[in-house]
Amino acid sequence: MCSNVVVSLLPRSLVVTVVVVVVACGSASSADAPAKLHIGVHAAFVLSGGGSVWATDPVLNRVVDPGVVRVKAKLAAPGYPLGLTFGSGSVWVGSRFADQVTRFSARTNKQQARIRVGSGPYALAYGAGAVWVTNENVGTVSRIGPKRNKVIKTIGVGGRPNGVAVAFGSVWVADFGRGRVIRIDPARNRVAGSVAVPTADWVTRLSDSLWVSSETRSIRPRWP
Repeated sequence: MCSNVVVSLLPRSLVVTVVVVVVACGSASSADAPAKLHIGVHAAFVLSGGGSVWATDPVLNRVVDPGVVRVKAKLAAPGYPLGLTFGSGSVWVGSRFADQVTRFSARTNKQQARIRVGSGPYALAYGAGAVWVTNENVGTVSRIGPKRNKVIKTIGVGGRPNGVAVAFGSVWVADFGRGRVIRIDPARNRVAGSVAVPTADWVTRLSDSLWVSSETRSIRPRWP
């Protein structure tokens, strides 16, 4: 027997419930009843990494490790924590109103560093040996080196950068403001091209393609 874990967010009044569904292989009808976990006032982003599921609660300024049947940890993060990613054994959390990224150990849940980035960090992604942060208010992407815990390059992309993903040797940024997906060459730390996608909001990587959500009520596949 094996199992799949599916995490979804179901708003109920002002409380967001994380629903974890465990499904046995071979028959969906044999699924156990969902376990519902109340993790706080508002859950913004959810991430799987380091053997846990992590969620940001920007209202209560914290990062939550919901666990499977109980909340395992609540980590303080200032200034409306929103985007997060996992890499180098750590969870990285961007704080939109504090203009910083906080690094937590996924093993001990202890804070390891606070790193200043651009104004309005929105989303984070790990890849190509770095943490990439979109700074929506100033149209830039910060590249953080995990070895030094500092921004090693700030790349101007313009517009309103939102979602970000690292895939196929490039960093892909959804520019909501100018309606495009921007391709960054991580070897040169500069923009290598762009593809028009109206109101591009989020980028998700699959094995052979990128999927971009658009606030025109559509999802568009894009190949590198």
